[in-house]
This record gives sequence, structure tokens and C-alpha cells, in this order.
Amino acid sequence: METRFLLPHKFKIWGWVLTIPCFILGVIWLFMSFEPDFLDVPVLSFFEKPYELKGDESKGTSTFKLVDIIENNIADELIGLGLLLGLVLLTFTRHQNEDELIMKVRLESLLWATFVNCLLMAFAIIFLYDLNFFFFMIFSMYSVLIFFVIRFHRQLNKLK
Repeated sequence: METRFLLPHKFKIWGWVLTIPCFILGVIWLFMSFEPDFLDVPVLSFFEKPYELKGDESKGTSTFKLVDIIENNIADELIGLGLLLGLVLLTFTRHQNEDELIMKVRLESLLWATFVNCLLMAFAIIFLYDLNFFFFMIFSMYSVLIFFVIRFHRQLNKLK
């Protein structure tokens, strides 16, 4: 069966090469604030509004800028993009023997991953607040792809 939107199988190895180290670095960044100094660079920022801890409006520092150049550590952006690209490569690469059965497993795994993600989101909306909810939302950005990869490869191993 011809699949129109899947990448060639050779990209799967690149998916693993990106996903594993970026996942490990992401956990380190999340729990240990991994931000090397050499990654402090000027970046283009959209919808920039300076924040103050005390919020003194009389100084006029809370002006809104549509586009601005700011100084930022891009460690989290590089890790996030690497993880996203790796997971996309893992999720959307063709299996060696792509046929109707593999496509069925792929579809069922995607539906299952989406369903599990929706259940977790409902749980988080009801029971998580403040920074805990923010950290869960970071995980949620990648969770459908992570759940899909786990389920799809588990189902393929069962077929063998």
C-alpha cells in the first residue's frame, strides 16, 4: 500500500539519535535548570512585554512591543526543537515492510495515544494548578507523539 505522507525508513535512525539525548537533556533542564552560558544569545521575540516583580506602572516600563530583540538562553528551545523533530521522525517514518496491517497498527496507535493524552489533560485540568499545570503542559506538547511511538513499537513487537 502506498502511503503519501510518510518519510523514508532511513530517517528513523535519525529520530532515535535526536529523541534520546534531547529527552535526557530535557529532563535535566526541567529539574536542574540546565542553561550553559554560551547559549545566551540575542533572539527575535514577538509580543514582548517586560515584566516587573513589583509592577510599578508609574515608571512606564510595562510597554507592549510587537517585535523586539531580547537576550535569552536558548537551551530549552534547542532541546524542545530537537525532541520535537526526533519524535516527528520516529512517528512519521515508513516501516521497513509497510503494508495494510502496519497502517492499521499505526492508526490504532495514534487513536490510542490521542485518547490517553485527552484523559491525562482532563485529569490535569481538574487536579493540577499553577506551576504543576505548566510543567504538565510542557509534557503534554510531546505526549501524543511519545505515547504513539511507545504503543506502535510495542504492537509491532507483539506481531513478531
